[in-house]
Amino acid sequence: MLGLGRALGYAGRMSTHSRSFPAPRRGAVHEEQAPQEADREEEKRSAPRRRGGDKASPEQGADRQGPSRRSGRRVSGEPAAQAPARARTGRSRKTEQPEAAGEAHVLPRWRQERREQRREARQQEQVHLARRWPDLPRSALPREDFSVQVAARDYMQPLLEELGDRVITVRGRLVLARGTEPAAWAQNVWTEPRWIPITSIGNGARQLSALQRNWRAHIPTIGGHVRRLRLMQEQLPYVAARPLHFGTPAPSAPLGAFTLWEKDLMLASPRTTSPFADGEVQFVENREDPPGRAYLKLWEVFTLTGRTPAPGELCIDLGAAPGGWTWVLGRLGCRVFSVDKAGLAPQVAAMPGVNHCLGSGFGLEPRHVGQVDWLFSDMICYPDRLLETVREWLAADACRNVVCTLKFQARTDHETARAFAAIPGGRLLHLSCNKHELTFVKLAG
Repeated sequence: MLGLGRALGYAGRMSTHSRSFPAPRRGAVHEEQAPQEADREEEKRSAPRRRGGDKASPEQGADRQGPSRRSGRRVSGEPAAQAPARARTGRSRKTEQPEAAGEAHVLPRWRQERREQRREARQQEQVHLARRWPDLPRSALPREDFSVQVAARDYMQPLLEELGDRVITVRGRLVLARGTEPAAWAQNVWTEPRWIPITSIGNGARQLSALQRNWRAHIPTIGGHVRRLRLMQEQLPYVAARPLHFGTPAPSAPLGAFTLWEKDLMLASPRTTSPFADGEVQFVENREDPPGRAYLKLWEVFTLTGRTPAPGELCIDLGAAPGGWTWVLGRLGCRVFSVDKAGLAPQVAAMPGVNHCLGSGFGLEPRHVGQVDWLFSDMICYPDRLLETVREWLAADACRNVVCTLKFQARTDHETARAFAAIPGGRLLHLSCNKHELTFVKLAG
């Protein structure tokens, strides 16, 4: 570790932390304000109140604060959060405030507006795709040597660009493509699709059960016989879809996918490239400890590949700040050297085995470091620059495993993506939590 620390000295000073700095807990500010709120509430109770032209005494004012347990009016001194809700009447001028527990689940207005904008954009995209790719007659539907590529949400265009002439037709997020090779921008790929005529909902469920046990319906966002699909799913054996706790292995049983192309025509595939419905992995998130949500990318990579760094393995995290990936590696017991021009979040920098160097991730040369077990990068940079760095580390045989994120600008750099995919032993995929990004993974055999 000291040798690597000297190698990292090019960037400035090494920041090592031996003292623990606990992460601030959410809600701490509200807890500090709680006594002040209680004082103000007490002042309101004791303040004279005017009703019908008469002044109320402090005792009367306290009695009027809320409903009692029997009559519906709150007893004096009873906490507001424990009192039953006051029935709204025309004479009551008091504005009820939502409880703190309820307020925590209310999204900010800007986030609600952004979700609404995304929803409208998705609908407009579906309308545009429907016009560009009209429905094919049954006689023109492919029968063999084709696949169904499920586009990542909001990223249909990169998938169509990647597939090019392979595209046969598009329906919602489903792209019928020639050949079975998975596209990097596909969230999931149905590798054995087939057309199954059905006479009823029960008939469709029985035909699926005859092929295998586990099935999940692909529910389209617009149209697509949604109710019939849901009823058919209810008649199939139950498949759990609860969020995963990190460390739980991915399901090993094959998961088939199906949808209704027409009312009496089903498109189904017993085999898909992902054990999760539509290829989307949901985790029980940690909203307290890690800085940001980038840690979910590593959680998903380790879950899909079934490989995690072992305790004590040496990891380099390029462009680490604020430290989401470093936090994951530190929790796994790895020795982590992170590099970034900015510092790590205090709770991450204080983790045992974490050492941070202030500097550029591109300035760290593998010949100065020696061999490491894992090379990680989630830094914001041009994909071609990242490609040069990864090739340099691999050519020097300086790392056994590589996980990095290709972050694209307005235009998707498909040429660089193909260059990453051409690296022997490498794999390029779009994770559930990736945005306009792809993740490159190369693991030692």
